[in-house]
Amino acid sequence: MGAPTPPLEPLLEVADILRQGGVGFALGGSGLLHALGLAGSVGDWDLTTDAEPTMIYRIFEGRPQERHGPPACTPTRSCVSAAARSS
Repeated sequence: MGAPTPPLEPLLEVADILRQGGVGFALGGSGLLHALGLAGSVGDWDLTTDAEPTMIYRIFEGRPQERHGPPACTPTRSCVSAAARSS
């Protein structure tokens, strides 16, 4: 049996923040693969967007976040882990 699926609440919180900021996004990573029947479990939740990094930083300003560096991230490809935590 696979690992338990991470809670949806943090994912939904980040999705709401992005929506309120006018940012389009899509599910990615193992969540997407699981939804398509291509993975047996979800390791974590990933949302992807083509919004400018500065827009994402502004939307999440004042919220806990981690900015990840190369090789995955470039000046035009933001890599931010927004810490939306359920209590």
